Amino acid sequence: MVTPVSKAEPNSQDTSSITKVEEASWIFLDDSFAESPQVEAGAEIYRLVCSACHGDMGQGFTDEWLATWAPEDRNCWQSKCHGEIHPPDGFELPRYSPPVKGAIIPALFNTAFDLYQYNKQSMPWHAPGTMQDEEYWQVTAFLLDLNGVDLGDTVLDANTAAGIMVK
Repeated sequence: MVTPVSKAEPNSQDTSSITKVEEASWIFLDDSFAESPQVEAGAEIYRLVCSACHGDMGQGFTDEWLATWAPEDRNCWQSKCHGEIHPPDGFELPRYSPPVKGAIIPALFNTAFDLYQYNKQSMPWHAPGTMQDEEYWQVTAFLLDLNGVDLGDTVLDANTAAGIMVK
């Protein structure tokens, strides 16, 4: 068997001035959130992206949360919904999603930056890392607020988040 060998020269162009173009978000927020504080935009992103698994009030995927859904939507794990066999653009829904309000957040994360990093690396469950940076900061601000951490006028970013303790 012959293995092909490339004889192409490496591209030697200077790419230092090229900036990465960020793709448009897959999360569709109403224009009214464009100038909203991080916590408010984060609450809307949470509602749209996170609440199906983590509950409308951060309680996690509980029987009580599932009972608020329309009866025809309560068997998420059936075929052609969010079960093992799902549409190509869908995903399998976990049977357990932890709460994001209460003792779990301070038990797992020391700072706002730790929480942001976890979210960016691991969430949303079905497509980790696919939200825009700003959206991860907004959700982090909302989760902190949900857990009683008052950010005041602080805008979360890589510089401020490491100094904000979750505990």
